[in-house]
Amino acid sequence: MKRRKTSGKHHNSLSPFSAKIICGDCGEFYGSKVWHSNSKYKRTIWQCNNKFKGEKKCMTPHLHEEDIQKLFMRAFSKLLTDRTALIEDCRLLHDSLLDFSESNTRCNKLMDEMEIVSEFVKKLINENATSPMNQDEYISRYDGYTVRFNKAKAEYEKHQKTMEQRHLKADIIKGFICDISELDNLPIEFNERLWNSVIDSLTVYEDERIVFRFKNGIEIEEVLQYKGQRNGYKDLCGG
Repeated sequence: MKRRKTSGKHHNSLSPFSAKIICGDCGEFYGSKVWHSNSKYKRTIWQCNNKFKGEKKCMTPHLHEEDIQKLFMRAFSKLLTDRTALIEDCRLLHDSLLDFSESNTRCNKLMDEMEIVSEFVKKLINENATSPMNQDEYISRYDGYTVRFNKAKAEYEKHQKTMEQRHLKADIIKGFICDISELDNLPIEFNERLWNSVIDSLTVYEDERIVFRFKNGIEIEEVLQYKGQRNGYKDLCGG
């Protein structure tokens, strides 16, 4: 949700495909469009939201929803070729993401540094209050402590943010492991819950390659099957 809000890209959250399909040309999300809504040829397609905006037209192909589903299931089947090894790799990744031993050690040292510098500042202020110092020297020392404190604080906050992000990724991987482990019935059919639980994004390229990125970080490439058949689709659907 945070990524979608800060991306500045347009998306419609009513579909499981919203904010998931990315144009390989411009990086914009794909949006849905209904073709021939009042005829027997009615169908929903997805295309780059920037396709007809600006001076340069994106050359990435549109996608039919049935193609998205079919290619996703094909990529997902490849992902599950060795489900036992996949789950084990994900567990190792999950554990490594939650190993904060080095970060915790560094954060503790940074906290000690900030406490020490804070004490230096207090002593400096008290010294200046009880026996007035040369003010140029006072300001110079005070500014030096401030820089030292802020540097330690910035690094500490950076470590905290990184650990927070790793916690989030670990939670995502944990959910991914659970969903993969519960898939008992094969072959698997497309459903929105499965899609939402395992897919991070897919990127569409001009040469009709589609790269599926799963939530465990693995990427699998598929290719649209109607290569060279665009004219047939144009005649039928007007695309």
